[in-house]
Amino acid sequence: MVIVFSGCEKEMNDNTICSDLSIIYNQESSWIGWKCDITITYPDSLTIYERVIRPGCQANFSTYLIDKNVMDSLGQYLQELMEINLEDYYGFGPEKPTDLPITFLKYTYCGTIDSCFIYSPIENEVPIEAELLLARINRIVQDFLKNTNLIL
Repeated sequence: MVIVFSGCEKEMNDNTICSDLSIIYNQESSWIGWKCDITITYPDSLTIYERVIRPGCQANFSTYLIDKNVMDSLGQYLQELMEINLEDYYGFGPEKPTDLPITFLKYTYCGTIDSCFIYSPIENEVPIEAELLLARINRIVQDFLKNTNLIL
């Protein structure tokens, strides 16, 4: 697993969500030809693109509106993630893996842009702040997908 983030020491008001909030969350496995891109953009947009490379399978593309409370909660999780220095965690240097299924996370928030790669399947050394953000995004997506046929 590799996590790559640069540090940030920007103070933010806990009660205000920054209007530049944007999250790109990508999961893919070249082993099975599966890819899913999730994009969340302020003030209210959730876009899901899923592709399975198999005969007879087509890509799915859906856009949803997100409630303000959901966006606020994402802003809170991002603030918590931005307060830690991810370079203190496992996954850096010449021994980092590069050939496994991958999760990619990139965000823009309050003037800060950052990203990380998490190589699967071993994600047990991901900082709790990153785990909480990814879990929140997955809960949001699952709520929207209850009535669709996407594989997520």
